[in-house]
Amino acid sequence: MPPPACAVCEEEARGFIYSCSKCQLSLHIECATLKPSVKFGDHGHLLILFPDTRMQRFCEICGRQCNGFHVRCIECRINFHLHCHPSMPRIIKHGCHVDPLSFTELPVPDDFQPDDEFYCDVCETLRDPKDPVYYCAECDFVAHVECVISEVLPQIMEGASATEEMGDHILAGLDKQISQLRAWEETIKKLLESMEDARQYLEEKKRVMEEELERLAQFAEVINQYIEYQTRNLKELEDDRRKCIASPASDVKNKCPAMEDSGGKEDLSSSQSLRQADPRLRILVDIGRAIAIEGIKSLQAPKLS
Repeated sequence: MPPPACAVCEEEARGFIYSCSKCQLSLHIECATLKPSVKFGDHGHLLILFPDTRMQRFCEICGRQCNGFHVRCIECRINFHLHCHPSMPRIIKHGCHVDPLSFTELPVPDDFQPDDEFYCDVCETLRDPKDPVYYCAECDFVAHVECVISEVLPQIMEGASATEEMGDHILAGLDKQISQLRAWEETIKKLLESMEDARQYLEEKKRVMEEELERLAQFAEVINQYIEYQTRNLKELEDDRRKCIASPASDVKNKCPAMEDSGGKEDLSSSQSLRQADPRLRILVDIGRAIAIEGIKSLQAPKLS
């Protein structure tokens, strides 16, 4: 069963609420403090001022969606933009600007594009260019109606209760913001915990990779030593080959067989020590040893034939 809706704002009544089971009535705590105190032309009921809403509400005058401050008749369940109020003050003086501000609808530029951005000079956030604003033509200063609300409310609310009602609305808005911030705080805490877990995981991966890189560096050093050894060995074999070519035929049989008998023994001993240094050299060393032996045989074969 879905949660009940607040009888004032019609949003879901969650958390602590006032409720009457007999009347099946529910009220948010902050909505219970709101009092109908705004006159709206010849409308027969006083209206309640809302700082914002998550509901899709539309103004009865202009037909556009109500965002930010707006007024609502609870009995008739209709809404009006605050800037559509017939008694909006035409000129106000507010602390946000040195000059008086005039209530006006700024013309939309002829070259207006859907992705063009317009800002309020008070809160420095985006504004809808179709909404009326308070404006100083001399300074080209633009202010949301909501950003100068403290000077607007006393002139559209009923009598001496305006200041008190304005304070109630501000407190209600602050209470809602505090609730939202607390919810965001919990979300951020969970996000930070998740990020900390990810950081620890990455630190462990980094440590493992550094150890692997160190092992690979040692492995590369052993390979370099082996290559240097094989290079010297092949150089010696090439020197012996040249000596065999330069020697008389009778000396070749005396020198070359000795090379054949001993060929590969020193290489084998060295290979075994290298294999013990790092097991991953086993295949590489065995292949290198086999190539070296074949090289010796190929160098000796022409002279023994």
